[in-house]
Amino acid sequence: MQTLILFGAQYLVALPAVVIVGYIFFLPERAQHKLALIEIISLPVAYALAFVVGIFYFDPRPFVVDHTAPLIAYGSYNGFPSGHTLFAAVAAMTMWYFNRPLGIFLWIIALLVGISRIAAGLHHGVDIAASILIAMAVVWIVEKIVTTFVQSYFT
Repeated sequence: MQTLILFGAQYLVALPAVVIVGYIFFLPERAQHKLALIEIISLPVAYALAFVVGIFYFDPRPFVVDHTAPLIAYGSYNGFPSGHTLFAAVAAMTMWYFNRPLGIFLWIIALLVGISRIAAGLHHGVDIAASILIAMAVVWIVEKIVTTFVQSYFT
């Protein structure tokens, strides 16, 4: 079980990127551009927002609070929100707009990443939930802006 937790907490986060990069080649050119644009804008915006939110809310990592050793050696800085989960959730939310079954699959992966981070003793549930909410909000807004302002190109 520990091996699965370690894999989920450290490496599973790469799967959404692989899925998006692989899927993009099956889209028509304009849809490729739209997916790439949404992802390229959403990721840095989501991370910037997460950084700002983290300034105002400090959540010590579980191993710091509980005085235990995490499964993965990690710094004791703010655990809020989870960057790994944020990355996976941005990919999942982006894919949601292009292919619902793959979007659902990536949401499951994002949740597994978050659960693994909790099980490894690196994050609390609030860190995971905040990452998911930030990803959903940012991608939703970016998708609306991209669709509205470059509609003539994408239609």
